[in-house]
Amino acid sequence: MKPLSQEIALEEFKAIVSTCREFLGLYLRSFVLYLAVLGILIKLFLDALQGSPPSIAIYIAGLVINIAAIVLTLIGRAYYRRIVDRCEAVCKTLDIPNVYSPGLVSVAWGFLLVILLISGLWVCLAAYL
Repeated sequence: MKPLSQEIALEEFKAIVSTCREFLGLYLRSFVLYLAVLGILIKLFLDALQGSPPSIAIYIAGLVINIAAIVLTLIGRAYYRRIVDRCEAVCKTLDIPNVYSPGLVSVAWGFLLVILLISGLWVCLAAYL
C-alpha cells in the first residue's frame, strides 16, 4: 500500500470517522425497524387461523426477514472490518492513537446474538402452522 501524505491522511481520517458515525446510525435504525416489523408479523401470525395460507405466508416472510438480518449483519461486519483496517493505516500515518472502537463491534455482536435468538424463536413458531 502506498504511503499517504499528511494532508491526504487527515482528509481520509475525517471521511472514515463520518462513515463510521453514519454506519452506526444506520445499523441502529435498521435493528429497530427489524424488531418493529417482526412484532407486527408475530401479531398477524398469531391472529391468523392456524394452518391457513395467510399464516403460512406470514411465517415464511418472517423467516426470510430473519435470514436476511443475519446475512446483512455479517456483511456489515466485513465492511466495518475493512474500514477499521484502513483507519489503522491512516492513524499510523498521522501519528495519532488508533480510534477503532471495540465497543462498537461488541454492540454489533450483541445485536447479532439477539437476532439469532429471535430467529430461533421464530423457527419455534412452526409448531403453530
